[in-house]
Amino acid sequence: MRTVVAGALCAILLGGCSAGTRSPVGAVHTLIEASLDGDRGAVWRLLGPATRARLRASAQRAAEMSGRRAIEPEELLAVGWLPPRFHVDEVRELERSGDHSTVEVRGTSGERETVACVRVDGAWKIELPEGPSARTVE
Repeated sequence: MRTVVAGALCAILLGGCSAGTRSPVGAVHTLIEASLDGDRGAVWRLLGPATRARLRASAQRAAEMSGRRAIEPEELLAVGWLPPRFHVDEVRELERSGDHSTVEVRGTSGERETVACVRVDGAWKIELPEGPSARTVE
């Protein structure tokens, strides 16, 4: 079973101050902080609906495969487990179209990652990439 790890974004991104979810950049900063703090509940609340749906489906498959017990989707989040891949120098919004945004995170050594964000009920959420090339968010 492949788990989706929200330790992914924060392993990618270390740094930033708490900026809330009123902007895509703020949501990225908030996810980084929650992950570094090891706060699975906060990370879960910051994830977008598509990512949550994938985690729920993965948790259900894991429970069925194990045959032991129900697995909560939040249990698939490995927050605070991995060291950051790079230290953040800059987080900026690249583009926005309605309720969708792309945020770029740059590291102090020139690394770059893009993060998809979606606005849900007025708050910005993070959509983690899916598929075998999906990174781990830490």
